[in-house]
Amino acid sequence: MHPRMKLNINYSKLLNRIKTIPKYLWFLLAVLLIGIFLRTYNFHDWLHFENDQLRDAILVSDVLDGSTSWPLLGPTMRKSSDSKDELFHIGPIYYYFQILSANFFGNEPEKLGYPDLFFSFLSIPLLFIFLKRYFSINTTLILVSLYTISFFSIRYSRFAWNPNLIPFFTILFLFSLLELLLNKEKTNWIWVVAVGIAIGIGIQLHIMLLVLFSAVTLLVFSYLLVCNRSIWKKLAVALLIVIILNLGYLISEYKNDFSNTRILFKSERVNNENFLGKLVNNIDCHAEANLYILSSYGSENCNFSYSDILKNKKSKTLIAELKSADFIILIFLQALFAIFGYASLLYLLWREKDNGKKYFLGLITIFIAFFFLLMLFIIGKSFDSFRYFSPTFFVPLIFLGFLIDFINNKLSKKYLVISFAIILFIIITNIVSIKNEFKKFQAGVKSDAYYHYAVLGELESIIRYLVDNSNNQKDIYISGDRFSLLPPLKYIAQRQNVDIIEFDYKKNDAPPSKSVFYITDKLKDAADNYFAMYKIERHKVFGRIIIYKLEN
Repeated sequence: MHPRMKLNINYSKLLNRIKTIPKYLWFLLAVLLIGIFLRTYNFHDWLHFENDQLRDAILVSDVLDGSTSWPLLGPTMRKSSDSKDELFHIGPIYYYFQILSANFFGNEPEKLGYPDLFFSFLSIPLLFIFLKRYFSINTTLILVSLYTISFFSIRYSRFAWNPNLIPFFTILFLFSLLELLLNKEKTNWIWVVAVGIAIGIGIQLHIMLLVLFSAVTLLVFSYLLVCNRSIWKKLAVALLIVIILNLGYLISEYKNDFSNTRILFKSERVNNENFLGKLVNNIDCHAEANLYILSSYGSENCNFSYSDILKNKKSKTLIAELKSADFIILIFLQALFAIFGYASLLYLLWREKDNGKKYFLGLITIFIAFFFLLMLFIIGKSFDSFRYFSPTFFVPLIFLGFLIDFINNKLSKKYLVISFAIILFIIITNIVSIKNEFKKFQAGVKSDAYYHYAVLGELESIIRYLVDNSNNQKDIYISGDRFSLLPPLKYIAQRQNVDIIEFDYKKNDAPPSKSVFYITDKLKDAADNYFAMYKIERHKVFGRIIIYKLEN
């Protein structure tokens, strides 16, 4: 056979195979590519890099150069808003991901964020497969598309931080449990392994997942054993995988008399008088979070608006907000969406006849219920960020799916415009938020000495300015007012063979002939005679940061 004819036959077969691929998969591929672009665009320059990332980068570097062994414990965190001093160590798995990434791709700050990117990519198709278990393909594609362009999901995928992996492993956890519930002892072994991996890794990502996954797993596994005791072997394998993945943590606890675990179980004083207030705040924050995670509309933190109204707080801020049409619309949409969503979930669970869909809704209900109870111990004025709701990022998407199905299936076709308007609103609000965020990065105004926010590209620009104005000296003296950028700035500078040394400008303790700088936030008034010992030679503004070159 002539080679060209053979090539044409192979090409024809390939083309025919491509034509058999369902159209929705091509749409999903396009959505995935958009998601990858939004999560990787200018990843190095716009990388969030402050003290948490610095801590991890130092540890990874120490492991790679052999100065320390692989850690047996992970990052520390407070277990509640009342735990002021005692810090609990989660498992070390996230460090292992970073070490492997740095070893394979290179020991650079942005390379430590590759695991976050990777699992963020994977969460898109995994969410599609999971939601398709309940919703139609068209509704599922809409929901996954909105997740892909969600400002909330994009923001927490573009830097290295252990909670950023929560969305993927939460969906893997729920999906695997759903397979166990549907098939019981006939469950494919791949899902047994998957649930073990999801639990084993998930409980090492955050203290919230440690408690949440443990509670849900205990309930579901108990139910499975009651239904059919022959499933115990598969559950035992899943638990064995969990133990293997947490072996380092368990060894450390055994060696240290379980001192870390005792912190988690140590009882705290509970103010019963504040329980009602915590309950109201919890309900309030859930309502606000659902709308924000879905649309980025509103504040990125819980404002406790409903709580303040119920408590009849007469602050000037609240009074001003109540006079604002935007605020009234916001709290109305938050309340309406939350009431419809939770009511629909319970109603559909009660009415559902299909066994598979009933398990889906039941599992979601249990997960949300445990999360709500957990948040009673977490919600507070110091724990008001919606990032704590990342384990339930999918909940507002499911609520929106209920709404779309209700409009499309229960109402006449003339109401389809409502579905279109809602989807368009969510798309526009997320695009506007993404655009505004990207503009700040492009303008170099994200780093902030006061609010503890540092961006890798902006730190590198600051270092270049310091070097260029130091006569190429390799040791540069810096002082500052509440200068939270100093630790990550010193780390990046050291990697460029520049030594940044902190000095006290009030004591004039910088060596003569050395270049000295003062860094503060842009709003600080330099005329307040802060530099009594020095004269200002020049200055430069970096977004919300201002650097003064002082004569020495």
